Amino acid sequence: MGEAEARKQKSENILTEMGVTINPHLPVIEQETEAVLRPPEVVSRRIIVLCNLVSVARNADREEIIVYLKNEDMWQHVSTREKVFFKNESPDEMARYNATWRIEAVWLLLWALSIIPELGMPEKQCDPREVLVMVPGIGEPTGEFITNAKLRPVADILDKSDLIYRAHWATRERKIKKFKAECGNLDNDIVKEWHYAINWLTCYSDLAWDHVTTDT
Repeated sequence: MGEAEARKQKSENILTEMGVTINPHLPVIEQETEAVLRPPEVVSRRIIVLCNLVSVARNADREEIIVYLKNEDMWQHVSTREKVFFKNESPDEMARYNATWRIEAVWLLLWALSIIPELGMPEKQCDPREVLVMVPGIGEPTGEFITNAKLRPVADILDKSDLIYRAHWATRERKIKKFKAECGNLDNDIVKEWHYAINWLTCYSDLAWDHVTTDT
C-alpha cells in the first residue's frame, strides 16, 4: 500500500470509529512529494486578515481596522471580496454571518502553524475570543507574528487534509440528500471552513483565496 492509499485508509478508519459514513470511492489526495504548501509568512498574513475580518463582522471599528491593516502593509493581502466587506458601511446579516464563520478557518490555519497544538475534530465551534487573542490585535505590530511563523510537517497537514475531505463528503451528503449518510457529531459548517482553509493552504487547483473550492 502506497503513502496516499495508507493515508486514505487511516482517515476512513478514524471516521468509521466516529460513526461517520465513508465513501470508499473517493480518490486519494496528493502525496508528500507532490504537495505544494503556502509559505508560512503567507499563512500568517492570511490569519491576520481573517481575524480582522471576523472582528469587523463582530462590530469592531471598520475604519480603524482598515487604517491598521494599511499601516502594517497588510491591505495588499486582503482579497478582493474581503475589501468589499471591509469597505461596506452596512453589510447585510448574511455577509456578517459568513464572515464570522471564518474564525473556523483561522483555527485550522493556527493549527497549521503549530500555534494551536491539537486541532481536534470539527464538532464544536471554537470561541472567537480565545482565537483572536492569539493573533496581533488592532494597533499591535504584526512583524514578529509573521517572521516567527513555521508550518507543521507536510505529512501532518496532508493527514488532516485527507480526513477533512472525507468528512466533508459525509456532512455534505447528509445535508443534500437528507440523512442518507451518518455524520456522528461532525458539524457541516465547521467542516466546510476547515476544508476551505486547508485547500487554500495546500494550493488545491492553485486557486486564490476568493476562489477556493471544496470539492467532494
